[in-house]
Amino acid sequence: MMESPSRPLFLWILLDLSVNIALAALSVRPSDTVSVVGTETYFDCASTIKNQSIEWYHYPIGTSEQKLVYGHNRFHLPYLGRFHLKVYNMTGAYRSNLLITDVTEGDAGVYECQDDGGLGNKSQAQLTVLHSEPLCSSNMTSGEVIVGVNNCGFTPEAVKFSCSVKYTGKTPPTLEWIRVGQNAPLADGVAFNRTSDTVTADLTLEGVSSTDGQSFTCRAAKTSTSTEFFSCSSGVVSIWHATNKFSLTEKKLNESVNCEEENSVHRSLCSYEWTKSDSKGEAVVSTEPAMRPDSLGLYRCTINCTVKRQPCSINRMMVNVVDPGSMNGFLLQTTTQTYEASYKSAFIVVLILFIILIILIVGLGAAVFICRKKKRQYRNANSLMMGENNEKKGEIQKLQNELEEERRKYNKLKSNDAMEGPGFDGMLAKAQAQWAREREVLLKRLEDLKKGPVGVEYLAKPKLRGIIKTAASSSENKSIKGVALFNNELYIISQKESKVEVYDSTSLQLCRTWQQEELTCPEDACACIRNRCLYISENKQHVKEILRIDPNGKIINKWQTGNEVCRLSVSSDATVVAVVHDNSKLMEYSADGNHIRTHDLSLVNIEHPMHALKLRTGNYLIIHGYLEDTIHRMCEMDVGSNRIAKSFGREKGRGDDQLSNPSCLAVDREGSVMVADATNGRIVLLGSNFEFKRKIVTKEDGINIPTRILLDEFNRTLYVGDYKSNDRVLYAFEIE
Repeated sequence: MMESPSRPLFLWILLDLSVNIALAALSVRPSDTVSVVGTETYFDCASTIKNQSIEWYHYPIGTSEQKLVYGHNRFHLPYLGRFHLKVYNMTGAYRSNLLITDVTEGDAGVYECQDDGGLGNKSQAQLTVLHSEPLCSSNMTSGEVIVGVNNCGFTPEAVKFSCSVKYTGKTPPTLEWIRVGQNAPLADGVAFNRTSDTVTADLTLEGVSSTDGQSFTCRAAKTSTSTEFFSCSSGVVSIWHATNKFSLTEKKLNESVNCEEENSVHRSLCSYEWTKSDSKGEAVVSTEPAMRPDSLGLYRCTINCTVKRQPCSINRMMVNVVDPGSMNGFLLQTTTQTYEASYKSAFIVVLILFIILIILIVGLGAAVFICRKKKRQYRNANSLMMGENNEKKGEIQKLQNELEEERRKYNKLKSNDAMEGPGFDGMLAKAQAQWAREREVLLKRLEDLKKGPVGVEYLAKPKLRGIIKTAASSSENKSIKGVALFNNELYIISQKESKVEVYDSTSLQLCRTWQQEELTCPEDACACIRNRCLYISENKQHVKEILRIDPNGKIINKWQTGNEVCRLSVSSDATVVAVVHDNSKLMEYSADGNHIRTHDLSLVNIEHPMHALKLRTGNYLIIHGYLEDTIHRMCEMDVGSNRIAKSFGREKGRGDDQLSNPSCLAVDREGSVMVADATNGRIVLLGSNFEFKRKIVTKEDGINIPTRILLDEFNRTLYVGDYKSNDRVLYAFEIE
């Protein structure tokens, strides 16, 4: 028996290491995946070595740079927060799951898992991010396709559906059209168009028939082998059929006759009419398809339809009802000849005239509509410009008056010959220095005002300009319920108070007060520059309403809301936006109180809204979350798709990406957002894409529980209504 040759020890070590390397295989599943912005996705990396430490890397789209996502037992910037890792040690295997929540466009690219033992084993997978779910559209505005109504001048139409999706990724997503109820993709009539960031799939149905009435769905698979899809529906295409099969027949008394043929008409668009002709004339006797004639005469069935919003009458049947044993063939023959001779020519002439009339009416109506729309847009733009210019002129005039008053006081003091000596010289020098300082401030403000507002550059730490303590707070410790700014004046309403206090926004001194007896339980206030008025929400015990008031306290009009309104705001097009806290609703009214729309916010998982602003895009900016609610956040609601476009915040908390009882919003001209984070005692500054910038005001600046904020960009001031147990005031911070 031969002995195996001996080997050096280092050869056995190398052999054992090579076996381990061969066994340390990594694989990522799925190898390619598609996700939509705002959703979740994951990758699963499996290893044949137990307890192996795995690193994750990301190759973003448009760059070959390798970025470390997870390594050395921790996540690295900027992958903190939305990226999560779960590790499983199983028999003969090791799994590392990388979960990505709230997916963004920047997450697209290639993800690679590697072992960190320096053996170089790796596996890759691709992530393509859809900017939204597929969007469907159709060339059929009413959803109806007409088949076989040639006698009315209409022919079968081609139906075209379009589906598109915008994406970020190396591999474009695959779109496909299916019939609802079937799983096989349609091949005929589908055309694709692909660019570097968009995929479009068009479905065209040519020569449709009555069997094509159904729904079609466009979908994008989450992975190449997945049975899960992102999809949109074209809506039901209702195909209906109405041929012109005219017939003549004879029937006996009380013998049933039916002019409805199988698969004949779309009943919601058509109606039946039986008329009887005799020596007394013609009269309608039935509006049902079937009838039993109870007297002798000539009966005619007509189907009256609306095709493409135009009337169309289809003569279906003519019946001669005879007495058994009598001879009425001559009547039937004469009627047939007369009808066939007159019907065709008369119908064609009437149809041509009718079409010409419809074209003229539609053209005239469209021209009138366009003219009125342009005129309304010009009037609104002109009103807004005049309102802003008038307010700006008022500001400039007021500053110039202040400057002239200071100059007059100084000249009067200087020209007073009755006063002389060292004391007077010191007083004169002090007055001159004070006037010079005030003149410099006023001139700078005047220069800034004439140039107009510009983008805001916020101070690293705000400066306290002053504190307003209202009379209601001083005497009865009542909290501030609303703050509105109009014509350089601050209008402050207080809890269960009918008196409104008006302060100068520059000096923060009380100018005047006015009483409005209709105010007993005010909740919030806002101002409209264009309409030169205030809006105040009033929540009496049995009456919930909004009051439109002029700057001197006179009610212009008011309207009931039916719900207890929480906060108010005025949009750029001068509409009033109100949120209902308890019922989770958003209501929008015209300047005169006409109801425009109501949104049920619970349908998009928004509970207990506190404040809402309407953006220039038409979307709404909303904050919600109250007490023990799970989610406390700010979000933008897309009114077109009725879904959340983007958001900031999650579970209630104190982190930089969390909110706790957000109470009020403000937006500057650059689109940055300020949120009053009440329970956390801070004002949070977010970018236009909802990225966290910093805390602009905190408890270190003196605030406790901010419940109201108001941004005055002309005066570079942020007003903060604060709630303390024994000191409820309005802070004025210089922030620019």
